[in-house]
Amino acid sequence: MEREMVTIGGRREDRARHLTREVHLNKQQHKLRQETRIVKKERLATAPPIPYILSSPPRENARAATIARTAQQNTRRPPKALAPIPMTYTELLPLLLEQKLVEVVPLKPLELLYPRSYDPNAKCDYHGRAVGHATERCWSLKHKV
Repeated sequence: MEREMVTIGGRREDRARHLTREVHLNKQQHKLRQETRIVKKERLATAPPIPYILSSPPRENARAATIARTAQQNTRRPPKALAPIPMTYTELLPLLLEQKLVEVVPLKPLELLYPRSYDPNAKCDYHGRAVGHATERCWSLKHKV
């Protein structure tokens, strides 16, 4: 038992010496760090500031940009708001033609792919009875009015 106590006591002394040495080294390192900081601060204070100029804007992630572009393309625009008129466009068109405020405009020939709003059963009086949309849905006439 006495031998164990001596060993334990020796370990304690070794540990105490080791800790004292660590504390002393830490103090020295801390002192060096403070001196280094002071030197660095002095250098920064005397050095003129160097402007940093970006040569190009930062690049986004290519995949994120593609996803954002796709999301923008898929969103539907709100319908155009036109001022309400007191009668239908079908009733209004003959009056405008009579007063020579508008004239019948031929519709552009349609291409192979029809627009989403194409209606083969509808005819537009503004476009000379052209097939494809009704007079009530004619954006050209609505914008003219």
